[in-house]
Amino acid sequence: MLTLFGIALAAGLALGIALGGRPRRLAELRLRGQSLALAGVLIQVAMGRMPRSLRPTALGLSLVLVATWLAVNRTQPRGVALGFAAVGAGLALNAIVIVANGMMPVEPAALRGAGISGSVNVAQGHHAKHLLAGSSTRLAFLDDRLPIRALHAVVSVGDLVLLAGIAGVIAFAMRPGHSSPLVATQAAPAPTRVRPA
Repeated sequence: MLTLFGIALAAGLALGIALGGRPRRLAELRLRGQSLALAGVLIQVAMGRMPRSLRPTALGLSLVLVATWLAVNRTQPRGVALGFAAVGAGLALNAIVIVANGMMPVEPAALRGAGISGSVNVAQGHHAKHLLAGSSTRLAFLDDRLPIRALHAVVSVGDLVLLAGIAGVIAFAMRPGHSSPLVATQAAPAPTRVRPA
């Protein structure tokens, strides 16, 4: 998944440059509560070392932390806000199927299609936040079912929406006139009051 995030970032940079943007403008994007997002990511990284019984709770907490971070940063310039909305929508799609099944189901056929080794036994928890999809899987159309053989990865519709959102945030943040509202507020001169004579 880290490779996919890297591709999304690279795609966002390429699109931003194609639209006349400059990478240096990314420094003008003011984000708050980064510790929330970092904590959410670290929880998912640590899930592989947790007892399997604790993983659904940990995954739920991780999603809540990232969703809170998105909410804290909802006030952004229009294009950037659209990208954040797509990230939130992708997260919501994944959260729906996770809540319905306790973990993220992954389709056996998709694992084979991605060329993932048979030694990776999802049913035994080798993938910390996944479980093997089957006939009892709820909302299966939202589970991990899209194989990407070149990357040995399986993604969901929600993942694709989320990754597109990340690329959009990067691209729009690079464009002229899309600085953060916080920066714009600080840069704007105070209105001049005209006092009657």
